[in-house]
Amino acid sequence: MFLQANGQGRGDVYGQVCTNHLAFGRWEGNTFHGALRFGTYTLGGSEPRNTDQSIESNGYNTDRDATCSAIDAAGNDRGAPVSILNNVDYGNVFVGHYTAGDIQHRHHKSISNNNLIYWKETKNFADGCGAHISDALYEGPGTMALPDQSTFIIQDTIFEDNVILEANHHCNVGITGFLCMPQYILHNVRWKGSGNGRWTWLQRGGTGGGGIFSLSPPDAEVIMTATSEELGNMQDLLFPPRYVAVASGHFASLLQAGPCDASNSLGSIAASRYDNGILCSVPLRAMKIYTRGLHIDTAPTLRVEAWYDGQDLSSQSIESPDAVQTIALHATGGSTGGLKQGYTFPVVPMSLASYRLSLVALDGTVTNIPSDWLIEFSDPVLGNRWAPEFVQMTINGRDCGSGIISSQHDRRYISGLSVDDSAWGSHGACVGPDQPPDMPSIDCSAIGGGKGESTS
Repeated sequence: MFLQANGQGRGDVYGQVCTNHLAFGRWEGNTFHGALRFGTYTLGGSEPRNTDQSIESNGYNTDRDATCSAIDAAGNDRGAPVSILNNVDYGNVFVGHYTAGDIQHRHHKSISNNNLIYWKETKNFADGCGAHISDALYEGPGTMALPDQSTFIIQDTIFEDNVILEANHHCNVGITGFLCMPQYILHNVRWKGSGNGRWTWLQRGGTGGGGIFSLSPPDAEVIMTATSEELGNMQDLLFPPRYVAVASGHFASLLQAGPCDASNSLGSIAASRYDNGILCSVPLRAMKIYTRGLHIDTAPTLRVEAWYDGQDLSSQSIESPDAVQTIALHATGGSTGGLKQGYTFPVVPMSLASYRLSLVALDGTVTNIPSDWLIEFSDPVLGNRWAPEFVQMTINGRDCGSGIISSQHDRRYISGLSVDDSAWGSHGACVGPDQPPDMPSIDCSAIGGGKGESTS
């Protein structure tokens, strides 16, 4: 199934439609097998959006510049969430997409494909609730080649027989990808019969490992509060007992008095399964700073100081940090703008920790974070689906108000795959006294029975 999404249409409609942003109709119940390349396949930036295409306009887009854009005049995401339903893929090399936004795989069965999913870039669903994969079965041997960007939720899904969860599989290959630090949230996921080989694969295209795998808030809470007996009765879990998240070993500050352990400290099997990563007994979330105009050879490093004392920000003025790490600039494809360069690292979204950020120039001078850079913590989908999350943070040169940043903070004019020029310095987190309000609260119980499933 080859959906050629890019281009401007053919014949009389050429230039009259935004083909890669057309809303999907019904895509259900197909089987693709034995393909040397893709079974299910969308190519060329398939991002369904709410446009002005209609029967009354003979199927044309009458205002392509305005209604085919990723972001509307008020800064809202134009995405039109859809589901690919009840598809079966087996015996193919690839299954999935290059860039695909607002597309969910529901009741997908992918069996014995070299890549059970192949997905380069994605975004959060415009409805604020959607899961990218729901009620699915992925049976190996095969790799889940997962995309960069956003919070990628996998729910009510079984992985069976030698499956590898690969983060950022195509990030920083050419110009593909963004900051290579998505957060993959696993909700009611079962992990069966995957042996002692690699289970998670954390990579970032040459600048240190990226991506976070973490259990959903309710699933993590069950693990963190379980008795030893209860843990012993739990089966089919991705992580060892007591652990709820994994990040790359590149972020060693998590090990300095933090609630985490190097996987190789648990033995060679754990080291192999978790790609020599860092296992944490608390959830992890992504902290992102998007920059512009920097160059790899002259860019400052980001200095991250962490306190794991369970105190508020006041302890930062009287106690030395428990952990310090410098983070190098990441620039996908050598980019100098857009959403493709900046700094990222995993944080603990709990009162257990607090952080302080600053820049260190090449000469060692400590400087402030510029006022026009975009700052993001986690994603609103976590708060919409479960409950808002918070991180305590001081950012040199930026006004974060109380210093408590919510996962629900402003994202206007930032769609995940696109950013409007007006966002720089005015939107995101920690923009000062004129901080825009949090994103509107969304009741996910009204969307797909509370599971973020599209009714399209």
